[in-house]
Amino acid sequence: MIVRHVIEGNIEDEVISAWLVGQEDSNGGYKIVMRDDGLQFGLASNGFPSDKHPILCGWYGNLHSAFAAM
Repeated sequence: MIVRHVIEGNIEDEVISAWLVGQEDSNGGYKIVMRDDGLQFGLASNGFPSDKHPILCGWYGNLHSAFAAM
């Protein structure tokens, strides 16, 4: 998964490991992800067409909070 930061107009990407827990549909939509250490759940989505991995939208704490944020 890509954690994308925009700092003073410059894009900085960090690739991290995460588990895909669920997704809205197979054609896109939000994906529920879990940090590799299992401590947080969040949402990811498809990024730019050139992105190789989904983009993190944000961390939401537990699974219920991430699901509710969809």
